Amino acid sequence: MIKKVLSKSILFLGLIHLASCAEEIDLTNSTNQQKLVVDGLITDEPGSYYVRLTYTFKKGEKAKGVNNALVVISNDEGLKDTLKLLNYVGMDKKGFYEGNKIKAKPNHTYYLEISVDGRKYTAESYMTPTPKIDSLALKHKEGDTGKPEQIIPIVYFKDSQEKNYYLFSSLTPDMFAYFGELGRVWPISILDDKLLKNDVNGFEMDDGESPDGLTFYPSSYGFDSLSVTFMCIDKSVYEFYQQAIKQINNNGQAYSPAPSTPKGNITNQAIGIFRAVSIKRAVIKW
Repeated sequence: MIKKVLSKSILFLGLIHLASCAEEIDLTNSTNQQKLVVDGLITDEPGSYYVRLTYTFKKGEKAKGVNNALVVISNDEGLKDTLKLLNYVGMDKKGFYEGNKIKAKPNHTYYLEISVDGRKYTAESYMTPTPKIDSLALKHKEGDTGKPEQIIPIVYFKDSQEKNYYLFSSLTPDMFAYFGELGRVWPISILDDKLLKNDVNGFEMDDGESPDGLTFYPSSYGFDSLSVTFMCIDKSVYEFYQQAIKQINNNGQAYSPAPSTPKGNITNQAIGIFRAVSIKRAVIKW
C-alpha cells in the first residue's frame, strides 16, 4: 500500500529529476559552486505532499540527495507543516521530504521554506482551480516504417476567462516507472491558453520531450487504458518547463549552463520549482 501511494504522489515530482538525470550537469562557472535543486509539489488530492532536494552535479557524477535540510510548507491561512525526511526502503537518503498536515485546496497560496547548510530558500505558488475534463478521445497515428501505430490522447475541457497555463501527462505510475528506467523521456505537454477558445474542442497532447526523440505514446507498451492527468500551473512554472524543454531540444541537457538555466521560482539562486496545483484525472480504454 505504501509503495502504491508513493508512486502516485511522487509521479509529478519526478518531472524535474527525470530530466536532470537524462544528461549530467557540467558546472563550468568560475566558482564551480554547487546549487540546490528543488522539486516541490502540493496538490488538492488526498494524501501526502513532497519536496525533493539535491545538489547540481558535475559530468560523470550522480545527483545526491540533500538529507540535512529543514523543510516547511505553509499556507495563507496560517497553517504550517515541517516535513519529515523519507526513510522508506528505496526512498531513504535521496532527499525526499514528506508532509500531510495541510489539506490543500484551490484559490489559496502556499509557501515553501528551506534551510540547509547555512542558507535559506523560499518560494510561493497560488493554486488555480483546474477545469474538469469533459471527455477524452483517442487518435490513432500510423507508426513510422517498422514501428507500431501510436495512440494520441485528445482532451476536451472548458477554459476559463482568466489567463491560464496548463500541464498534461498521460502516464500511469506503472508506465512512469517504465520510462523512468529509460531515463530519456520527459513525459509532459504544457500549454498557454492564449490561443484557446472557451470550449476546447479537443486538445491533442504531444509526445513529451526527449534528447533521443523517444515517444511516450503508449500503444506499443502493452497497456489497455490511458490515464490523463491535467493541472493548472503558475506562469513561473510554465516558463521553467518551457525553458527546460528548449534545453532538451537544443542540446539534450535540462540543466546545462548553456544556453541558460531555467530560473524557476526558488529564491537564493536555487534551481527548480515549487508547485501548488489542483489535479483532474480521467481514464479511457482502447
